[in-house]
Amino acid sequence: MAKTMRLTQALLVELFAVADNGDLVRRVDSNNQAKAGSVAGAVHHSGYRYIKISGESYSAHRLAWLRHYGVEPSGSIDHINQNKLDNSIGNLRIATRSENQRNRSLNKDNASGFTGVSEVTATGKWLARITVEGKLIRLGQYSKKSDAVKARVDAEKEYNFHANHGKNKGV
Repeated sequence: MAKTMRLTQALLVELFAVADNGDLVRRVDSNNQAKAGSVAGAVHHSGYRYIKISGESYSAHRLAWLRHYGVEPSGSIDHINQNKLDNSIGNLRIATRSENQRNRSLNKDNASGFTGVSEVTATGKWLARITVEGKLIRLGQYSKKSDAVKARVDAEKEYNFHANHGKNKGV
């Protein structure tokens, strides 16, 4: 958030109210399009909402954190329920990059329905694997998909993955 303007909690409280879902709602008109009472910002193609203040763009979740706690977040912010637009303070937590990666939703192109489980077409077996601190760990090949899923779930517990990891967004 190292931008040209020094944002403070007091300024954000003056500019924005907070809706139940964490949306920052403008208290004052900003320009012809940004009227008081409207949800601030626009959703970026990344799925996150960004808000312009004095010509600078800021991520809404980082502004929500600063507005609530009075300090800029020290690291990444994780959306606990994986919904990038749910900026309610109870859904946000400071996380390292590694912790944030341990709370990812299921990839759109996942064919097995389970993170870290895939079918080896040559053998018809199911491969289970997990990546921890950038290292790929092979958990084994299994004749039954359910055994591969169990190996993956056990590994997620062992390596302290978030309970939402591998779930569909916002579920």
